[in-house]
Amino acid sequence: LLDDREERIGFKLKDSDLLGIPFKIIVGKAYEDQKKIEIESRNGEKWLLDKEELMEWANRYLKP
Repeated sequence: LLDDREERIGFKLKDSDLLGIPFKIIVGKAYEDQKKIEIESRNGEKWLLDKEELMEWANRYLKP
């Protein structure tokens, strides 16, 4: 689900929790500053990854 609404980030993140989205992939300030992609799970785990690490992360955490 891509949330490209013209809303504040906090509003979007809260909505994703209400919808039950298991992982949030955030391409924002960390990407602008450090070229890092933020990932946050519903249980509070967080990762800060290079874009090259994203597929490895997905294979580890998104496999059924």
